[in-house]
Amino acid sequence: MATGLLKLASRLALIACGMISILLSRTFRSFQGVMPAVNVNWHLFATALMVIGSLTVAIAMLPSSWLDRACNSDSPTKNYSSLPVKLAAVFAVVSYLFTVGLGLAPLNWHLSANMVYLVCPACVATITVDPSFGAVALVLAPLNAAVYSSFGALLGYSFLAVRNRTSRTTPNYPG
Repeated sequence: MATGLLKLASRLALIACGMISILLSRTFRSFQGVMPAVNVNWHLFATALMVIGSLTVAIAMLPSSWLDRACNSDSPTKNYSSLPVKLAAVFAVVSYLFTVGLGLAPLNWHLSANMVYLVCPACVATITVDPSFGAVALVLAPLNAAVYSSFGALLGYSFLAVRNRTSRTTPNYPG
């Protein structure tokens, strides 16, 4: 029963993170039309966030049996089935810390807009205002953690699927 609740909670978290990525993608897409002259790759950020969010939501909606078959969880690699959740958590924590660090960065660093949006995709929501540290820590950093969490989960599932597909095709020679 506890495993079922854990799977349900992780799926709901993936859906939430994917939807946040999709919503931030729409924000980038809207600024593409409003501010085309700014030297930012609006289309690239919007497309990347849309792909990451859509794939994350799609994976979260797949039946468990399909994920188990794709990740070959019946094999000795069953211990690695929590890899996507662990990677999602690590990416979320690192992203949160980077975003808070970006909020503490001195103004004389002169980071390019592309670099800021790469580290902090949710910073697009503060394009017209200068957020306080509280807003960064309580709003922007959790949004970024959600985006990077969905990216980490995608990497985890991709790694498991590729790793287990190649281990199936490799013949086991005796000796």
